[in-house]
Amino acid sequence: MVDNCTKWFLLNRYPDVPWWLIATIGFCFGLTNGFFWNRHLTFRARDFGSARSQYFKFAITNCVGLLLNLTITKMFLILLTQKLVHGENPEPRTVIFASILAIPFVAIWNFSAAKYWTFRAPKEPVQDQAHSE
Repeated sequence: MVDNCTKWFLLNRYPDVPWWLIATIGFCFGLTNGFFWNRHLTFRARDFGSARSQYFKFAITNCVGLLLNLTITKMFLILLTQKLVHGENPEPRTVIFASILAIPFVAIWNFSAAKYWTFRAPKEPVQDQAHSE
């Protein structure tokens, strides 16, 4: 949401800046916002692991997500505009629509990476029953 709002604003304000650069700027705004909400609400991972380590992992997985988003958005732009190369940016609403169509694909990646790597709860050590009494 934060990234698409930023993208919409910048596409309309700076139409000569390439859409992919604006999408990357929007991504940067959304990264920290997404980390906070995922760490505190979605995965409730604030009680284990350092925030710095989790943020680093979150940034890495989301950079992969950004590359997926840019690639899939470009594919949808090609389908929507029937142009492989754009001399100038497509209409802002077309870029936003293509970006929204990419969300489900990227969300699967981002959620899976966050669940199984970034915010994974540490494995509890197995306690020996004989020694714990």
